[in-house]
Amino acid sequence: MAQRNSPSRRIPDSPLAGLLRTVAYQARYSDRRRADVPTITSADQIPDETPVEPPATPVAETVAFGDVVVSNGSGSATVTYPDRDSVPVVTATAHSASAVIVTFNVISETSATLTTWDAAGVAVGGVTVQVTALWS
Repeated sequence: MAQRNSPSRRIPDSPLAGLLRTVAYQARYSDRRRADVPTITSADQIPDETPVEPPATPVAETVAFGDVVVSNGSGSATVTYPDRDSVPVVTATAHSASAVIVTFNVISETSATLTTWDAAGVAVGGVTVQVTALWS
């Protein structure tokens, strides 16, 4: 028997509702199914659970460094971090009451120089910036 106000009918654009509708349809007509046609509810579709082996070589360790800096009157700030013989991936998050954009001018193996800007493109000083450097 079809239910007229079921969740699968009330939400026509939802993929989950479509799946529920298909499963409900297959459950109602289970005696009419052919055995050679795979369906969503048949046990033939379940993959074998083979154990996943760990990688043979160890995964490279990621080293992180974080610091909080405040930009000076001209909007620039420099953060220094330990030298690890490579240039890290550096990210910055500005914390301000107004909209602020942080750009990096220079990123080297030991330091990064950044500038804080407002929405109009004017350099803004006194902005607190959280800087993170990641090496892998």
